[in-house]
Amino acid sequence: MHLRNCQKTNMEKASDAPKTPEDRPRLESPDKLPQTESDTSRAARRQMLSPQALQLMKLFEDSEFYLVGGAVRDILLGRTPNDEDFTTKLRAPEIEAKLADFKTFKEGKQFGTIAVLIDGKKLEITSYRRDGKYLDGRHPEQVEFSDSLIEDLSRRDFTINAMAMDSSGKIYDYFGGQEDLQAGIIRTVGTAEERFSEDYLRILRAFRFRAKLGFTFTEEIRGAVAKLGFCLEKISLERQASELLEIIKYQPELIEELLEYGLLDFLWPEFQAATDRLAAVGKLPSLYLKITGLLSQLDEQTAKLYLRRLFLEKELRQQIARLLVNINYQSYSDEELKNAVINSDLAYWEDLFLLAELGLLGAPDAEKIFAVKQQVQAYLARAHSLKELAISGRDLQLMGIESAKIGQILTAALVAVMSGNLENERVELLEYIRRDFSQPAT
Repeated sequence: MHLRNCQKTNMEKASDAPKTPEDRPRLESPDKLPQTESDTSRAARRQMLSPQALQLMKLFEDSEFYLVGGAVRDILLGRTPNDEDFTTKLRAPEIEAKLADFKTFKEGKQFGTIAVLIDGKKLEITSYRRDGKYLDGRHPEQVEFSDSLIEDLSRRDFTINAMAMDSSGKIYDYFGGQEDLQAGIIRTVGTAEERFSEDYLRILRAFRFRAKLGFTFTEEIRGAVAKLGFCLEKISLERQASELLEIIKYQPELIEELLEYGLLDFLWPEFQAATDRLAAVGKLPSLYLKITGLLSQLDEQTAKLYLRRLFLEKELRQQIARLLVNINYQSYSDEELKNAVINSDLAYWEDLFLLAELGLLGAPDAEKIFAVKQQVQAYLARAHSLKELAISGRDLQLMGIESAKIGQILTAALVAVMSGNLENERVELLEYIRRDFSQPAT
């Protein structure tokens, strides 16, 4: 039912949508743009560009050529941009001609995008475009090229992302992006419902920018989120997860609001997180700890399900899963704690201690946490991995011990060293094994 409603909403929007950027609501018309600006301000903006971007802008200085989107937003916020994208009146063949001396990538050529590699940095250049009707809630039915910078900017999602900058550092802002940056507001270019109906992923993108920048929504955006949020079912889980990870990284407290709007119904069905847990998660220093903190109250099977649905890189997923294995360490016996410490390090346990201190592993018990810390530090001060033992499996083979038992015996020797019952000395360890385990193979 929801899918049919989403299609109907989007098709209605497409048929009624403004056909030109002039029809779209603007906060600021082109003739009201500042005509004078200090050269110092422009020079300061230029200095925030990478050497590769400056080189590219010089190469295109005889053409309409602008830095665009998030890079302009970041520069106006005083932040060095990570990605530097450009837009131009030129078409792909003309762009390629100017880049004849550089390595280029043409995968996006049909959409007017040419990527270029300059001194190890990849930059993208896209011809001015206008989007056709959005009929699937994700992509325009067709993309046409344009000769107008205003028209190109008018198709973008939010006013703070719909600005351009030329090679002199001059800003081109036709939709009030600078004003919204100063006010700390997330506002769409045109009506929020129209923008979200074109691409439902923009709903989560709005939350991502809010989390990253600490901005607030307009009431219009809130209304559109409430009305169209269920249409996220049309967006792949992987794309939803990509946006959710950014929200968790910068402001996990927003998850409460995502839940209230039902925006996690498809990605994390039936997930619930208490407000106090989210506040504690927000104090954690890294993404992997924040994800662990969010999932630590769930049973193992459910936690693994939600972890898979985040589509994390294998190394990060394993790092989180490894931490989740020992979230109940405060209730471990001495023997269980020793086994948990094997092949770990202090950084691993410090992460677990931090989760506990913030109340993310149950009610924090300061005395218990301190006691476990003392035990773990004592174990870690001694050999705590098989490779640190003064003996190896080869030594046990020479003693005639069956191969199937070698791992178990070495682990027992390691636990004895960690407990302080044995010194990590070759002679003492071999004598211990002869006394307690040695049985010649038959």
